[in-house]
Amino acid sequence: MQFHKYPVLRERWLHINAPVRFMLWLVFWMLLVSVIATFGFIITGSIIMSARFEFSAAMLIFTLAGLVFGLFLYVLNLPFMILGFIHPFFRERFCSCLKLKEAPAA
Repeated sequence: MQFHKYPVLRERWLHINAPVRFMLWLVFWMLLVSVIATFGFIITGSIIMSARFEFSAAMLIFTLAGLVFGLFLYVLNLPFMILGFIHPFFRERFCSCLKLKEAPAA
């Protein structure tokens, strides 16, 4: 479906799926930042300790560790995000705090 031909449908889709889009962006950025932080921590630690290791094998291990850590953080935050988007008492405050369009009541 081409949304540019139907601006009403596009606006409706963007408004309804705002929580879903936010959650997808959140998981993407949490994983990316955790992988970058893991690499920074490991590189700094190896410089301080003057450790030598095979970079290609370590890259795979550190990438997996960063992804697991980021996924753990996302799952830890998931109940609070669901509560913020579902419960009417918290929805207004949650959306205004993150400057999101308020989702319609489900």
